[in-house]
Amino acid sequence: MNVGGWSLTGGLSYSIPPGTVIPPCGYLVLAENPAHLATYLNYNGALGPWSGGLRNEGDEVVLRDAALAVVDRINYEQGFPWPTVGDFPGPSLQLTNPALDSDLGASWRGAQPTPGADNSTLQSLPPPAIRQVDHSPLAPVSGQPVTITAKVTDPDGVAGVWLEYQIVEP
Repeated sequence: MNVGGWSLTGGLSYSIPPGTVIPPCGYLVLAENPAHLATYLNYNGALGPWSGGLRNEGDEVVLRDAALAVVDRINYEQGFPWPTVGDFPGPSLQLTNPALDSDLGASWRGAQPTPGADNSTLQSLPPPAIRQVDHSPLAPVSGQPVTITAKVTDPDGVAGVWLEYQIVEP
C-alpha cells in the first residue's frame, strides 16, 4: 500500500515521505527517535522523528491519507478503560486486533514494543469491549439495591453478559 504523503496529526505531527510503500503483511514503524529505537530495541528502519508529543493524561492521534481525509482517529485517556503503561523502555500501547475499534481503550493492551512485527498482544478472537461502567447509588448503604450498567460490544455480536460481584461487609 502506498502511504506516501499520509500524515499523523493531533498531539504529534509527521508526514510520511513520498513513495513510501508498506508491502503485503508488512509494517511501517514511525519513531520519535529512530536512533534510540535502534539502540534499545535493535530495530533499524524506523521513519521519524515526529514533532510534538503525547500528553500522559490523554491526547488525540489522527492518521490522514494524502488527500488529508481521516483514515483512523484515536482519542486516548489516562486510566480505565485505557491500559496503564510506563515510560520507555517500558510497555507501549498495542492494538489487540486490527478489526477492533482503535478508539476504544478496551481494544488496547500494554506490552513491550515489537517494532516491525505483530503486536505481542495480538488476539485472533479478542474479548468483548467493556466500557462506560457505572453503578448507582455511588455510595450504597447496607440493604440498598445497586444498579450496575455497562456498555459491552463485540465485532461478532454479544449473546449475553453476566456480572460477577463481591459483597463487602462494613
